[in-house]
Formats: sequence, structure tokens, C-alpha cells
Amino acid sequence: MAKFLSNLKTFFHFHWQNISASLLLSLLTQKVLFDGMKPESVLFLFTLFLILSFNRFLRYINLAFCTIFCTFIPTALLVKTGLFSQDFLSILIATSDEEIYSYLKSIPNHHILIALGVWIVFGWLIIKSKDNKNRGLLLGLSVILLLLLYPFINRNHFIRMYEDWQRVSQIRKKEPTWHMTGKIPVKNYQNYVIVLGESLRSDALGLYGNPYKTTPFLESIPTISITNYTSAAVNTTLSVPRTFSLTNPEDRSQVHVENNIINIAKEAGLETYWITSQRLMKQDDDGATSISMYADYRVFVPEKNDFNLLPEVDKALHTNLKRKLFVVHLWGSHEDPCKHLEGVGTVFNTGKGKFLDCYLSSVRKTDILLNRLYDSLQKTGQSYRVVFFPDHGLNFTPVSDGYYAQRNPDFKQSYEIPFIAFDSDTTVSRKVNIRQS
Repeated sequence: MAKFLSNLKTFFHFHWQNISASLLLSLLTQKVLFDGMKPESVLFLFTLFLILSFNRFLRYINLAFCTIFCTFIPTALLVKTGLFSQDFLSILIATSDEEIYSYLKSIPNHHILIALGVWIVFGWLIIKSKDNKNRGLLLGLSVILLLLLYPFINRNHFIRMYEDWQRVSQIRKKEPTWHMTGKIPVKNYQNYVIVLGESLRSDALGLYGNPYKTTPFLESIPTISITNYTSAAVNTTLSVPRTFSLTNPEDRSQVHVENNIINIAKEAGLETYWITSQRLMKQDDDGATSISMYADYRVFVPEKNDFNLLPEVDKALHTNLKRKLFVVHLWGSHEDPCKHLEGVGTVFNTGKGKFLDCYLSSVRKTDILLNRLYDSLQKTGQSYRVVFFPDHGLNFTPVSDGYYAQRNPDFKQSYEIPFIAFDSDTTVSRKVNIRQS
């Protein structure tokens, strides 16, 4: 026993760099990819990295792993659910190149510095690690690695993740299981329009108290607004399905996309349109596309200029006399709003940086769009109701030249969004002081 302890002490003394690098790398990998610190998973990764550390050539593999995971640290610090979570993978697949670019620009500098610091520490430990050609030790570690392989795969939900993807890819093939059982109320409208905004927090609207005149149109007409409306999530991919379709009350990670308001509208006899300036993806993708698949007509306007959506709405309004439901999905106030101010320009000078000037100008552009939509509906002479709300908000982080935007789930501003309705017969503005999601 004494000899064993002596050998163990000698091993730790000689290989402390190998052990330290492997342990820290296993904890980093677990946190970045899977979030939760499951002991058997950490032990599997530690054993794997320790085996690799005993050979000079294989240590370069460890260094490559370290470099890759360190580049993911800034994203992992924002996501906080692990990059192998089904939710995050859904977001990644349903995100455009421009959104990725906007996201990369919004990464906080201190997150990058953390990643760089971690990489330097790991790199030094890996380089300083020493060889070990003890076949008995390597065989023993290999056996442990094999024994932990199944728990690692199973506990980290690789199988469940695959099943989730299968479910998501097949859900558009399902028929809805909910149906209308009553009668449509006598008072109803000829045209319903849901204007779905993007990345717009409620305190950016003049109607919600912003000191800048970002919403002169909405403030000039009778509206009904909810003062404390909360989005379902901090990104489009998760928020839209939960807003437009049924979430399983017993398991809120399950969304029954087939049971959505588009189908209810169709059963009520409405012709349905989904008109968007955000890309419509292939059928087996998640997010807004999964709901849009059920509409009678889907129209994608490739230019990211929301004003280009209005001619499509106007054309559909005059196609026939059927009652209609429109979902108009805006590009709105995405994280890089300065790029999408065509037809408006930067109309505010807050003295608090270019980003805030452009962000508030994007709100003005949305207000102008709602004004033009209002004019088009008025000209038809038909009754209508318009509901406007964005899919989520943003939180602003101060920097030397103003602010930059994030969708951090830890900040309430990422969820606080406006909810506004106006129609052809409301005559007095009303604020509904409730907390609603």
C-alpha cells in the first residue's frame, strides 16, 4: 500500500501538467457543449484527454480541441444552455449569414478576453505535459474510457437530440388535432393582419414612453396596447412557434406546431398569407418557417427592406373578396439596424452613439410601415384589425462609443416587447395594464 501511494505521488508530481490540462479541458468541454456538470461525462472526457496527453504528437490534438472550445467560449457564455442543446442547434440552423455576422459583432470584448486567457493557460499546460509509455496505465485508462462511453452518450442526450430532430422534421406532415367547435362571433373583421416585428423592446417606442418621437403614427390613432407584454423567448426560432401554436402544458419543451392559429383561421374560412422579409427555409427547418408552411400563400421578399412587403399585402387585399389573415414578418430592428434604414435614413441624433440612433430610426421605419398599411386597409373600405408585436426584445450594453445589442436571457429587456392593436371601429385609445405573455 505504501509503495502504491508512493508511486501515485510520484505520478502526480511528474504529470501534474497532464492531469491539470486534462481536468480543466474536460470541464471546459462539458460546460461549452452540454452545460450541466454530469460526473460520468466529465470523467469520460478527462480520461480521453489524459490518454492523449501522454504522447507528444497526440498532445497537438488536445491543443486543437482546446483552441476549438476556446473559440466557442464567448457564444457559450451568452447561450448558457450548452451548444449541443436542441434549442441552440435549432437557432443555429434557422439563422441567416447576416444574423450570424450581426451576432459576432455583438460579442462583448470581455468574453473574448476570457477565451484568450483560458487558451493561454491551457496551451501552456498542454505544451508542458510529459510523455508516458506505461502500457499498463494506458490499457487501464482505455478500459475506463470504454466503460464510460455509453453513459457519456446517453446522459448527454445525443440519442434524445436525434429523436427531437426527427420529430421536428416530421411535424409539418401532421394534421392539426385541435379544431373549431363553436361559431364565429357576429362581430368579426374582413381582414386580420398580424405584423410580427423583430428585436424591438417596448421602451424604444414613443407610445411606451420613449422621449424621442419614434411612433408618431401610432400615437395619432386610437390603439389598444398591453403595457407589460412578455415575449416567449429571446430569439425568433423559439419565440414564434410558442407564440403562434400550442405548447404542451405538461411538458413545455414540446411545441405542437401543427396546432397553430393559421389552421384555426383556415377552419374559420379565412384565406391565409405569410409575407416575410426573413428567409423562408426548407420544410424540415424549425422556427417561423414551421408555422408559415400551413399558410395558403407564402411570399418571401428577398430584399431586407420592410417597405417592400407592403405591395404584396396590397396586391392580396385586392385579389378577391374572401376574408383574410395576413402574417407580415418584418426584418425590423435586428442587431445591425443601420443597414436596414432604406427609405428613412438615420432620423435621430441622441448623442449616445450610432447604434442607438439607428435603432430608434428603425422603430420610426416600422411606425411608417404601419401607417402605410393603415392607409391601404382604409382604402379597401373593408373592416380590419391589425395586431403588432415583435418576437423578442434586446438588452443594451454600454461601450465607449455608445451601446451594442444582445439577446441575453438574464436581462428582462430581452423579453419586454410592445403589443398594440388598432382596427376599423375603435375610437378611443386604451392601455391594458396587465402582465401578459
